[in-house]
Amino acid sequence: DERMNAICINTMSMFDITIQYLDEAINVYLNSSVMRTPKIDDSKVDHLERSIEEECLTLILKERPFSKDLRKVTGVFKLVEDIERLGDHAEDLFWCISNLLKYSQGIRIDSLVEEAKVAMGMVKNAYAAFVKGDVKLAEEICKRDDVVDSLYLKSLKEIPDTKDKYHLNDDFILYSTLLSKYLERVADHASNIAEWVDYIETGYYKDEVII
Repeated sequence: DERMNAICINTMSMFDITIQYLDEAINVYLNSSVMRTPKIDDSKVDHLERSIEEECLTLILKERPFSKDLRKVTGVFKLVEDIERLGDHAEDLFWCISNLLKYSQGIRIDSLVEEAKVAMGMVKNAYAAFVKGDVKLAEEICKRDDVVDSLYLKSLKEIPDTKDKYHLNDDFILYSTLLSKYLERVADHASNIAEWVDYIETGYYKDEVII
């Protein structure tokens, strides 16, 4: 169906842009030699979200899809909310990291580095699971959310320890803690997307049959 194909193409475009923004923001923390300032324009993501939502509603009203098609259009309608929030967090992360670098003296915290890598991997895998309709990958992504939660808690201990060890400014604690929280939220949204992929493919959402 042309309308459904258009919805999927726009959703993939929204994913592509969001992943690019997240990658660029996080890479500023992971690679301090990055000189180019990321150009993160969340309005592009917001515009795509509105467009996709309108397309989904139009398809439901005009074509009255059933079964798998209905699951796909309603699942996409929900998961683009999480992609949009990821776009917001790309801006949040860049702002936070830009401020953190003023106080970190080039010091990175191991748990934060790992949290960033795992969370970003979850987002990219969520995209792949959506494109391929891969339920097993979607389920594996949800399990990794626990890994990020553990790294978040670990970072809360390492952040003040690092501040004391290197005699850093108190703002180091503030921005490092914010960074860890934003990364934890990124992982949450990736997990949410994976759950909607599972729903699209199986009709189950959080272990309950919906359609």
